[in-house]
Amino acid sequence: MRDIIESPDYIMKANKPNSVILMKDFVHDGKAFTMILKLHASAEEPAYKNSVITFMRIKKAKYEQYKRTKIILYKREYL
Repeated sequence: MRDIIESPDYIMKANKPNSVILMKDFVHDGKAFTMILKLHASAEEPAYKNSVITFMRIKKAKYEQYKRTKIILYKREYL
């Protein structure tokens, strides 16, 4: 999970306000995963913190669908 947060391959706009979808191409035990992260926004209560909303397995077809249909805010460029 730490690697996804620190070095995502994609950051996409999520459906909820101040939330993003982080995706990273990696496989553990033959399964790929994605994470939805809620980010603290300056307009929110100061007590609110960044938090992981969900961390789940994602099938390759769904991963590719997200890349086609979601608004991509960041895409990691490989050298």
